Amino acid sequence: MFNFDGLRVFSGTAPVLMTFHCGDKGSEAAACHAEYLDPARPDEYQGDLIAPGATQDRWTCAMVGGWSGWIPTDRLVPVPSTPAITTEQWLGTWVTGHARMHSDRLVVTRSAEGHGKIHVEGRAYYTNIAHNVHTGQVSGDAVAMGPFLHILDHGELPDCVLDLKYDLASKTFRAVDNQLCGGFNVTFDGTWHQANSKN
Repeated sequence: MFNFDGLRVFSGTAPVLMTFHCGDKGSEAAACHAEYLDPARPDEYQGDLIAPGATQDRWTCAMVGGWSGWIPTDRLVPVPSTPAITTEQWLGTWVTGHARMHSDRLVVTRSAEGHGKIHVEGRAYYTNIAHNVHTGQVSGDAVAMGPFLHILDHGELPDCVLDLKYDLASKTFRAVDNQLCGGFNVTFDGTWHQANSKN
């Protein structure tokens, strides 16, 4: 739950070819069926946590958010320990928009287990065109590593995985989940700010 050893960070700012689906071989030939992964875009995983898998030649099969694919191995670097975010900076109620009924929220508190652990509890919603509300949730403890929290919720199978990356400049964090944290189209992905902030 708290081990960052197996995780890496997607580094650099130049776009790379990313071959979707790890069933494709990691090669330039597979890249013919690829799309550009542009980390210069805020929604393209720059500096986000990556779960690497098998390696073939210069490619690594990686889990990125809710999908997997082959990306160049040299773009994966160890998880940085800086900037270090204090527990106090993580604590609070976080939202993605204006707080209201059926708004996504994450509540970050000190874990009852102590030892510097942080507890994350949250709910997310998706309302379809027929006004049916689909819900999702996450609950788990984590220990911060640099600007990151890596939360693994073992409540149901498959596991919900939620990664948070804190931005000191804006006092917000970016969330990326594995698309297994709730019902149809429910996700915690996005930028979160404190519920009492003016963002």
